[in-house]
Amino acid sequence: MQWKAIYSDGTELNQYENGQELSYYKIDQSKLKFFDLIDGDKTVLRLHLFGGRKLIYRRRVIITQQTGEQRVIYLVGWQKNINGENVQSIAYVHEDNSVLISGSWNELPEPYSLPV
Repeated sequence: MQWKAIYSDGTELNQYENGQELSYYKIDQSKLKFFDLIDGDKTVLRLHLFGGRKLIYRRRVIITQQTGEQRVIYLVGWQKNINGENVQSIAYVHEDNSVLISGSWNELPEPYSLPV
């Protein structure tokens, strides 16, 4: 899967530009309106960012010790400080395009949270 940032002025930033992979840290969060997660030619998830919400994005690779099999889970969501509280909403997108939505990254067991 690949990401695409869509800004409030209509311009876009793709994960791959001119044959180069860009870090999501290149995204200008001050202008970000939508963040898309794309699988081939299909948009799997579109996140609307507004009202001071900041993007959360991670690509988590899980490797099974016994078999060495790899799975990927994409974390896409937002974070905002509201009245001194860190409020989050995160979608966990699996390779089969199924999605689990949670209110925080650290409230679920592995593989959604990092091992302790």
